[in-house]
Amino acid sequence: MFTNINWKKKIKFIVLFAMVSSYVIYVMSIKKDTYTSNVVFSISDEKTQSTNPEMLMMLSGTASNSKQDAMTFKSYIFSTPTIMKVDKKFHLKEYYQSDKVNIDCRLAKDATREEFISLIQKKLKYNFSDESGLSDLKFSFYDKKISKEVIDFLVADGVRFINVLNKKEANKELVFANKEVKKQKKILDQLLAHLKSYEQKNNLVNSQSFIEGKQSLLASLKIKLIEKQSELKNLKFYMKDSSDKVRTLKHTISGLTSEINKLQNELYEKGTGKVFEIENKLEQVKFQKELYIEALKQKSVIELETLKDSKKMIIIAPAIEADGPDQNNKLKTAAIGSLIVIFFWWVGLVIIIIIKEHTD
Repeated sequence: MFTNINWKKKIKFIVLFAMVSSYVIYVMSIKKDTYTSNVVFSISDEKTQSTNPEMLMMLSGTASNSKQDAMTFKSYIFSTPTIMKVDKKFHLKEYYQSDKVNIDCRLAKDATREEFISLIQKKLKYNFSDESGLSDLKFSFYDKKISKEVIDFLVADGVRFINVLNKKEANKELVFANKEVKKQKKILDQLLAHLKSYEQKNNLVNSQSFIEGKQSLLASLKIKLIEKQSELKNLKFYMKDSSDKVRTLKHTISGLTSEINKLQNELYEKGTGKVFEIENKLEQVKFQKELYIEALKQKSVIELETLKDSKKMIIIAPAIEADGPDQNNKLKTAAIGSLIVIFFWWVGLVIIIIIKEHTD
């Protein structure tokens, strides 16, 4: 009786050992190898002067590659249109439906597009480092040459897509910039027309020349007043206030003071003074000219952005054909697969024991 029990245990162990061994042999020897190619790169603004990879890596935390660009790149390469574009170029779906691929990874002949997309997305790995601003893209495939070529294609096409997006955005901004230039030009023309109308109404050949002429006249009157006041002060040392010369000089000083006050009120009184009005109008024209020029500069910058690529690729570690197969993945697959086989074997054994107990 005990002998039969021992033989049963031995048979169970032999079956389990055979199942696990068969799976490990299949994974390590028969299962076709995959090869992983990867590239480390940065998406940088085109205007960035330094493209030295070592310098870029030193600028930890300030790399020109933005997270927004990285997320845009990731969304694009994992998208259905992009993967279908890759398939059109490299015929990946046809490859995955052939016997060149392991049976557990092989696509059925009637596999849907969604199944194929899901498979390729699992083979693609993308990581972005916030700290260094570097991106790392990997692709695992059965042909190491195709693996590298797919990586190169995705990197180039991804940056091209980002530039297309930026140009579209720049074109939208250009429409607004053109409107802004027209708006500022219209305001400037109106102010210049008002200034010209004011000059004609007041018989002014040139507003700036009028201001300078009046200011020069006012300055000369003030100098003359100071001279007369100084002369009066000297006369008072040896003449009486009742003398004709002193009285005449006082009258002259009074006239100069009155003329200066009148001219100052005429020119500078707020709201009515000509110089105040003219200076206000000239200041408005000057300020509007600056706004117009700034709008033109902004338009020129945006126009350049619509004509050239705003982003470029800085390759830190270029993609190369893998030196060897992904052995680590094989070991991992064999270990996990063996545990799964043991688990299901144990579950089956428990089910058999339960059935026997109920039968007895």
